[in-house]
Amino acid sequence: MTIFAWYGNKQQKIINMAHPKGYCPIPPEKRFQKGKSGNPKGRPKKVLAWVNTQLEKEGYSEAKPVDITSCYLRLINIPLKEVKKMSNDATQPSLVQIVGKAILSSKGFEIVEKMLDRGIGKALERMKVENTELKEYDLSKLSDEELDMWLKLTEKSGN
Repeated sequence: MTIFAWYGNKQQKIINMAHPKGYCPIPPEKRFQKGKSGNPKGRPKKVLAWVNTQLEKEGYSEAKPVDITSCYLRLINIPLKEVKKMSNDATQPSLVQIVGKAILSSKGFEIVEKMLDRGIGKALERMKVENTELKEYDLSKLSDEELDMWLKLTEKSGN
């Protein structure tokens, strides 16, 4: 039986339908050519790596965490008139523009609070623990699983 199949816009004649491996052979012009790569453009570059490379070529360097913290703490100290002026200035770095606009928005206090948390660190929370009495428990009423769990917990706590 003769069968015709389409490859691209050419009709190819396939003679043996019952191929021993269970599939139709690939026509010679579609097979990989010797000495020619099967993937001529290569693996696509990762987007972020490409963006970082482009920004580096244009002279933009990475902001260090210390620089970001310093910027936050300085922005907090600037009068609102000046913050408004800086946030509308297209020549300012994007961090200054974005944070400046956020400070001027209705959520200004929350933004300043976040900036202080990042710049200085969150305030320590202190708790006073009362009632440090040790209680006695009747361990004979516990199941084997509960006893194992109790032993693990007491080993972890150091008691």
